[in-house]
Amino acid sequence: MSDFQVPVTIVLNRAPGGFSLSPEAARELARRKGIALVETEHGPVMPSYERLECILARNDIDLVSVVLEMGKAANGPSADLHVVIVPIQVDIESDDGREQVNVYATGFAG
Repeated sequence: MSDFQVPVTIVLNRAPGGFSLSPEAARELARRKGIALVETEHGPVMPSYERLECILARNDIDLVSVVLEMGKAANGPSADLHVVIVPIQVDIESDDGREQVNVYATGFAG
């Protein structure tokens, strides 16, 4: 058996109201991704009218970086964004050479 831990860094919202970025954070994230945004009365969105933060994985390196760098200024309306590290335990089991992978979140208190 082989096992190891992998830290996964993600962005979580800790407030009711939903995950959202401030307009400034959305613009900065779009700049880093090379994505054009359209300005609307509800803030910057992609040409498809989706919010950029809704299509990215919560562990996207640019999303994580923008939230870390901007702090509270990255929060959208009613959001309280935090970067957290979730330790993931990976176990590889072998049964006569046939391997199986088991993945567990360990030690994360939320």
